[in-house]
Amino acid sequence: MIPNRRGRAVYQAVDPREWLYCLDPELDTIENGPATPARVARLARENSGLTQWWLGKPLKRMRDGDRLWIYFGGVEGKIAAMAHVRSSPRPAPAGSQKPYEVDAALDQKATRLCASRRYDLRRWSRSTRRHAGRCGRRT
Repeated sequence: MIPNRRGRAVYQAVDPREWLYCLDPELDTIENGPATPARVARLARENSGLTQWWLGKPLKRMRDGDRLWIYFGGVEGKIAAMAHVRSSPRPAPAGSQKPYEVDAALDQKATRLCASRRYDLRRWSRSTRRHAGRCGRRT
């Protein structure tokens, strides 16, 4: 498990097998450092195995084979990674910063492509684009 891999929110996208996982580089951490596209791209290159991603709610429709699109809010404002879900959500261990977790593996090729260019959010529903717009906002 890679510690401190947590997001602001997770939203179901247009396709019921796709999810938008929101990170804010100013507020969220990965491996005890800022959650940035560059850090996630490095993790995809170095570790193609399973890692645990924290969730704020159980997301009962999420399951093995779904895709997790990693959206970076704040000044980044882009999708810069993709991971394949490899489990159903389950309660996180005691002491975790979020109550649930899910196993997922970063997709090296998709993450490299996402990181190299701005992913077009127009293919997402209006609702998903609205969620993405809120990912970097403080509440």
